[in-house]
Amino acid sequence: MDKIKEEDTENKIYRWIKSYKEFLLFGIFFIVTILMVKTPFFKKNFLYSMEYIKGLGNVGIILFIIGSSVINLVTNNSTITNLASGLLYGFTNGCIITIINIYITGIVSYFIGKKYMAKDVNKKLNEDKSLHMFKEIRDNSQSFTPLQKIEFAVLSRIPPVYPFIFISYFWGILDLEMKYFLIGILGAIPAVILETFIGSNLDSFDKFFNNKHSLNIFIITIVLSIIITIFIGYLAKKTIHKNVKKLKKKI
Repeated sequence: MDKIKEEDTENKIYRWIKSYKEFLLFGIFFIVTILMVKTPFFKKNFLYSMEYIKGLGNVGIILFIIGSSVINLVTNNSTITNLASGLLYGFTNGCIITIINIYITGIVSYFIGKKYMAKDVNKKLNEDKSLHMFKEIRDNSQSFTPLQKIEFAVLSRIPPVYPFIFISYFWGILDLEMKYFLIGILGAIPAVILETFIGSNLDSFDKFFNNKHSLNIFIITIVLSIIITIFIGYLAKKTIHKNVKKLKKKI
């Protein structure tokens, strides 16, 4: 009897991990990225280059935006560049720069997806169960009203676990109107602001370690921010599933 209970518990844990795999991977990736930024190698090489760019003033900002956009497209992720933006330019200016970055990256990847990525994206949607939400949107896209298109475009951006570039490819292959696509990018802003905020405080970590009270407050703030962001993303994912099911019943 005890063995059956243990197996049932293990199955429940396995199903839970499988259901929320993307959220767990996001949390691990985020923590590893922050730790990497604090390594001596990163400080010596990457940060030196970034400080040089910062010293170029407005020209440096333009170069940083161009370079960040290229890095985002190549890596299929904007977390590192968002952290770097906050680290170099502070929270307020960093947020402005990262928002410009995600719009440039989003528009470019939208057209790349539209022209060249249809086959690859559709294959991934059909094979990857964690992307079932996007498969449902694709399969029912012809029945969307303009308001539903805007809603889905925004909600698809909120979960921080889905690669920003992939979502742009996805909306590109569906040929979503550009005005809806641009509104949809607004959904990514909460996660972008969180990453920029963390980046703006990375150079203060050493000071925090010398002040236990400040360190505890900072860690609690970061952990709560990440939990809230992931929870909002989870609700967005559930909302899309619910709305698509309603739509399918009407067809």
